Amino acid sequence: MQILKEEVRQRILQAAREEFLEKGFQESSMRRIAQKAGVTPGNIYAYFPGKEALFERIVEPAVADIRRLLEIPADGGSSLESLAGQVAGSFLANQIPFRLLTERADGTRYGRLREDLTDLISRRIRQEHLCSLPRELQSPSFAEALSRAFIGGLLCLFRRYNGDEGQLRASLSGLMRLLFRAPEQSGPVCEL
Repeated sequence: MQILKEEVRQRILQAAREEFLEKGFQESSMRRIAQKAGVTPGNIYAYFPGKEALFERIVEPAVADIRRLLEIPADGGSSLESLAGQVAGSFLANQIPFRLLTERADGTRYGRLREDLTDLISRRIRQEHLCSLPRELQSPSFAEALSRAFIGGLLCLFRRYNGDEGQLRASLSGLMRLLFRAPEQSGPVCEL
């Protein structure tokens, strides 16, 4: 029986993080991961039964946070600003797993996560912001467009994050103000 070594496991995980970030899940190769980790392709399977198990092991720290965010009730349980702050906190605590889940998870059971986040934000926009807009902008399609702009902007900020948490939070706040600032005049009562 082979004795598994923690140092080897950590090298495999680091090599897999790099491979998944560079290639995405679908294009990643267990052979390349093994080569980067300095182990034989056969030996990598003593540590992880396959590519999906390896991916899941890497992203599991962020999965619980994101699931918690997705399960927040859409009936006023959390404001959009609070939700954005929670997403930023999740990113800061789990940067690589978060990026893998939101950008590189196609082909895994997490492949729809970005869409799920977009749907969540769209529901919040309909609840918290559409009623304050002019009637012609009070539509689910406009809420979805704003949601996609917000998620795209959020992920762009995360990709370009350089270690300055204050700058990240200021940029996120600026994105929120630009996308969701209250209009100069109140619109009619929302009919959604």
